[in-house]
Amino acid sequence: MTVKQKAARAKFTKAIAEAKKLRAKNPKLTQAAAVKQAFAILYSKDKPKKVGAVKKKAAVKKAAFKKKAAAKKSDSVHKDTNSHNVKIHIVSGVIKAKPSIIALSKKIQKLTEYNDHNKAVLELAKFLKHKKFITGISNIQKIADNLGYMPSELISLRRKVLSELLSQVKAKYGEIDYKLIYHSY
Repeated sequence: MTVKQKAARAKFTKAIAEAKKLRAKNPKLTQAAAVKQAFAILYSKDKPKKVGAVKKKAAVKKAAFKKKAAAKKSDSVHKDTNSHNVKIHIVSGVIKAKPSIIALSKKIQKLTEYNDHNKAVLELAKFLKHKKFITGISNIQKIADNLGYMPSELISLRRKVLSELLSQVKAKYGEIDYKLIYHSY
């Protein structure tokens, strides 16, 4: 063992002894916290009664964070262009889309994430209660299941149905809801 290793071992044993004293005074103190305080006491020239440097730094950071948050709140307009994988502009953090459209958008995002595009278009058709498109998309899905793959002709047919459904969403619910649904695919 080198001289430095022996010195480090001696400091460690002193720190353990000091930690035992600290734990005897404060039984709620954990061993790790007691050892940290013991090392802090051993390395400091003035042996302070309490070691609270970590808590003081945290309090300073919280105060600085509150000042930054207050400065951010003073700006009344906040534009967020990439909110939850949807590329729409949000002013002051308020989305003007209807809750039912937001729920549909989340459902469509989840389906397209799993590459279930037929079911995503079917959900939109069901939401709009468009019976012809519901039967059409379900038939497309049945054909694809029977074949075991999705032919390009069926993909183009699904795209046409989707574009028609999206135009109906735009006409019925407006631009913001349309963009929310459009960017879900």
